[in-house]
Amino acid sequence: MPKNRWSIENWNRLSEHDRAVCLDHLRSTMQGWPHIVERWRKQVAAGEEIGSDDVRFHFGGGMAVRNILRQVLPDYKLPKIKQSDGTLAQNWDDFYHGALHALATEGEINAQGAE
Repeated sequence: MPKNRWSIENWNRLSEHDRAVCLDHLRSTMQGWPHIVERWRKQVAAGEEIGSDDVRFHFGGGMAVRNILRQVLPDYKLPKIKQSDGTLAQNWDDFYHGALHALATEGEINAQGAE
């Protein structure tokens, strides 16, 4: 069972088109940092949560990822997610680990950013 299953499930609520556009943009942006993507791949393979090696991941690398994803799909276009207090929220906090998991489990990134 992958870590952050709820985020992966939220990610899967996006249309196939939106997931493809977001993943393409994330992949092309991250091609300059293949060592980071490789670290995420190793974490997923080991059954670890992506970013679990950095207690500030959500506010550092995670924020960078959320902002990259917002460049192609702003928060207000995301499906509303019911929070534990019953309120509805629309932000990448509830989706971005799904995008990271998708990136970490796809084929290797070559120099052009394609699989």
